[in-house]
Amino acid sequence: MAVKIQQCPHCQSSNIVKNGKTRHHNQRVKCHDCGKTRALNPKKEPLDWQTMERSLRERLSLRGIARVFKVSLETVLLLVKTIFDVLL
Repeated sequence: MAVKIQQCPHCQSSNIVKNGKTRHHNQRVKCHDCGKTRALNPKKEPLDWQTMERSLRERLSLRGIARVFKVSLETVLLLVKTIFDVLL
């Protein structure tokens, strides 16, 4: 039984079905068209990449950026790599 809940953020399909629960007991849904899954009400806020980039341009240390935005150092390094790939 397909339960229509919302649109898929990846492919904008409305072919969404329930697909269990996350470890935080949020409802998980799956798109039948692209196969992506996601939580309906994620507890984490999306990252503000522009503010992180601005902090990097203001010469804040990598560890400082990771601490301020509560992300791992690997995430900050991914941002740095992405910025340099665009510039080069």
